[in-house]
Amino acid sequence: MLEKVLPHAILKAKLNLESRIRTLKRDWTIVYDLLNIVEEIDAKNVAIGNNLEKRNIYCGCEYEVCLDEMDVSATQSQPLKPNE
Repeated sequence: MLEKVLPHAILKAKLNLESRIRTLKRDWTIVYDLLNIVEEIDAKNVAIGNNLEKRNIYCGCEYEVCLDEMDVSATQSQPLKPNE
């Protein structure tokens, strides 16, 4: 089929496809590994969050923070940067 489309090209379709498949496997393996790391971090955070909630119940503590209750008067607004 490749010879019909590009009759004078000296390309071997099988070698090019195999090379491309290897490249894609390598690239997607990196993405897959990153996703696994993110899932592990999320699982650890959930476990820590559950422990903090249990500790608060055990101590009789209750912490709820609302943005409406926070004092943000000491914060300074940042000037907008023009597009460069």
